[in-house]
Amino acid sequence: MANSFEHISICAVKVLARLAAKKAVEAELRAKGVRVTLVKPAEISVQANAYLAANPRLYDEARERAARLGMYEKPRRKSA
Repeated sequence: MANSFEHISICAVKVLARLAAKKAVEAELRAKGVRVTLVKPAEISVQANAYLAANPRLYDEARERAARLGMYEKPRRKSA
């Protein structure tokens, strides 16, 4: 029987990676002296998507973090 919660593991990794990208973008904005609360959330999201595309290592870090939190299990091979 297939694990019906397997997709949740994949989604957890994506959410954690996007969250890390968003935090990185906000940190960059603060470093430039920009008040993050004055930037539209949509603009932060666009920048976070670009940051995530440029830094795919965030997915690896998110997978490790999800595993530590118990949200991710390595997919198992189906036995014949």
